[in-house]
Amino acid sequence: MSLPVHWLNSSRIYKRTAINNLILHTLGDINPPGSFEASGRVILITMLIVFLNGCASIRPIVKIGLIAPFEGLYRQSGYDALDAMRQAMAECTPAGVDVLPLALDDSGDPTQAQRAAQKLLVDPTVAAIIGPLLLDAVPAVATVITPAISIPWYIPPLVTSTDGFVPPSSSTWLAEQADYVATTTAAKRLLLLDLPNDWKLDVKGRIPLLRVDTLEAALATVADGDALLWLGAPDVGARWLAALRQEKPKLDFWLADQAGVEIFAAHNGDHNDARWLLWRDSDYNKWSQSDGSEISPSDATRYLTYRATCAALSGLGVDRAAKGQPANSTPWEVQSRPLVQD
Repeated sequence: MSLPVHWLNSSRIYKRTAINNLILHTLGDINPPGSFEASGRVILITMLIVFLNGCASIRPIVKIGLIAPFEGLYRQSGYDALDAMRQAMAECTPAGVDVLPLALDDSGDPTQAQRAAQKLLVDPTVAAIIGPLLLDAVPAVATVITPAISIPWYIPPLVTSTDGFVPPSSSTWLAEQADYVATTTAAKRLLLLDLPNDWKLDVKGRIPLLRVDTLEAALATVADGDALLWLGAPDVGARWLAALRQEKPKLDFWLADQAGVEIFAAHNGDHNDARWLLWRDSDYNKWSQSDGSEISPSDATRYLTYRATCAALSGLGVDRAAKGQPANSTPWEVQSRPLVQD
């Protein structure tokens, strides 16, 4: 799906065009060059230009930061997210404000995501931060964007059914996805695979949850009747699944909602029975201009980024109803799709 690219607010262009027309009209009426009246009129016109340009430049300009991969294996997810951010800016930006995306590359690496966050925080024009898109980078960024820093931070994969986007200290986003797997399968236990060690979450679910941090531990732990929920980098998840399938050919394997699911599919060989989770609300169909029956992993990432950007812009005072964009409907809903390799 092609999303419209948002260009900068054109009101300044209109103003300067009007100034140029005024200059041309006036210059056509001035006295011949060298006369006193002509020189005086040129001075007045120059002063008018300076004054009007000054008036045209007082509109506030704010930036919304985006931490996403624009290089490396996950780069397409970053460009998808940037397209969605531009669309959100075109549709949700408050009147009288010029807003720009400030996208910084993390290459899908937690350390680079942390550095990107540090760079965004030193820019006083950054009004909010979106990202990262991959779950394993979130705790690294959380060491920089702490609760003591009063900048709005929206993490697209961290959504709950009733509260929308939540901070990394919340475990509800994971509990709701775990409960979805529990109610959709006959699993007696759910293994949470490769959640970063320094991400301390107290998660309780409908069935026992066991956190497994290494492939060796997973191989030693997995048993018949287990379901597995992948929370690490998708390409690493594909390698874990290949190794686990050698021990247990039949595995109930799920991917938590995040960017890069298509990378998992590309690295997953012939094992297409894995499923991926996504968050969706009732506004998705309008956004996608479809019936919502077919959702690709890239569309899921785009939509979360779009909603996160609109939420960030709402903090700038946007009246979304007046802009023709309905308020974000609740609840969000966990859904799933089969992972099919093209």
